[in-house]
Amino acid sequence: MKPRKQVKRNGWALIGRLIAVACLAVACGGREDEAADAVVETPTRAVARADEEKASETPTAVITVARPAEAVAAPPRVTVNVANLRAGPATDYPVIGEAQLQDELTLVARNDARDWLQIRTARGLAWIYAPLTDVTAAAAAALPLGTYAALPAPTPLPPAPAEPRAPQQAPASARNGDAYEASLDTLVVAPHSNNPPYDRGDWHPRWRDADGDCQDTRAEVLIAESSVSVTFRRTGRCTVDQGLWVGPWSGTTFSQASDLDVDHHVPLKNAHVSGGAAWSRAQKEAYANDLDLPGALQAMENSLNRQKSAHGPEAWKPPVQRAWCQYARDWIDVKTKYRLAVTAAEKNALHQMLATCREAASGQPAAAAPPIAPPPAPVPTPVPVQPAGGSLELRSCDAGDEVVTFINTGSEAVRLADYRLEDEGSNFTHRFRAEDVIGPHETWSLVSGPGATEDKGRKRLLFQAKHIWNNNGDTAFLYQGATLVSQVDCQR
Repeated sequence: MKPRKQVKRNGWALIGRLIAVACLAVACGGREDEAADAVVETPTRAVARADEEKASETPTAVITVARPAEAVAAPPRVTVNVANLRAGPATDYPVIGEAQLQDELTLVARNDARDWLQIRTARGLAWIYAPLTDVTAAAAAALPLGTYAALPAPTPLPPAPAEPRAPQQAPASARNGDAYEASLDTLVVAPHSNNPPYDRGDWHPRWRDADGDCQDTRAEVLIAESSVSVTFRRTGRCTVDQGLWVGPWSGTTFSQASDLDVDHHVPLKNAHVSGGAAWSRAQKEAYANDLDLPGALQAMENSLNRQKSAHGPEAWKPPVQRAWCQYARDWIDVKTKYRLAVTAAEKNALHQMLATCREAASGQPAAAAPPIAPPPAPVPTPVPVQPAGGSLELRSCDAGDEVVTFINTGSEAVRLADYRLEDEGSNFTHRFRAEDVIGPHETWSLVSGPGATEDKGRKRLLFQAKHIWNNNGDTAFLYQGATLVSQVDCQR
């Protein structure tokens, strides 16, 4: 018989074992929601843990919570068809590659103005113009400043080649080209300056409607440059829908206004960094809506305008070389009017483009390029053209009904395309179409006003379907070329 103390000790030991077993069951079982978070152990780990428990004689349960993998931000994507990649954050830097639509680019840094982003490509680091990506301003601001090599000092322009001596005076077109060369040489040569930083909203928040006729600057340009009367998208006659336009730099013909952008010939960003940064906001908006200078705004195909972007002629030229002459002249006209500077590279490029004007004037062929397509609807049969001041006359102008009548008093048919009709101050101009011909002693009318329509069977042509001659004091002027051949006051 065992002593009482030994039995007591054995009883307490048995109770301790039962408590240990109960604790083990609680620890290993737990609640259902906790078990769901436990990490499943591998057989190797389970054996190792059993060995540890056997050695320590203390049962334990380890619960590890799985952490979700951290999300990796997707690199930004270029949102244009083609974007140039440059060696530094400005268009003065050389192009070192191109980014195509949907290319995935890894952001690295930004410049001070945050309008250029440094990216990593398969060929190394490059810079891309920030507005051509979908990177937000906040994301750009969070990037560090990038490093890049400074531009070398501009090299002096090479001396202009001596003009060959001609036995007679050069053609007028060549002399005009020399005048543009002289104008270009008067422009200040200076590097771009983006201080304060360019903000498109300061320049061009929206197209303006200067005369309050609901047709904004874009509509006015489309109407003026269409070779036929335009149609409108709605009855309000505010948004141009269809017409006939020839792309000025490609020769491509368009009939849908939606295929065209109205392009600022010298882009707003280029104007800003060329001296316009110091202008007031009103001056910037006036520049963006300039309808007075013919070369300032042009209807241009969307795709080509995207390629041009904010580039100057040193980085982008029209695809048709025969258009280079006019492109350079328009560029010089804008920069001269607004006293904007040019960079050394820009000036060199403009001199090269103006050289094509001299080639055309001298009859030397330029480099091979597809010709600019002429507008359709040529005159089917020859029509004699009357001399200036000849038989076409204005007869009346009814301001109430907005009808201007004109008559051919001669004995020969007259091609109306040789004429244009203007109101006082040329606020509105009507250019007749190539196929419009008025016969001998015929009287035709030109109608305008909301709801006005054309009816050639009744010899009625359409000026515009908006108010033109609705005031006493308006005067209709008929020009043939630069010669005023007839005029009449409008009466109600």
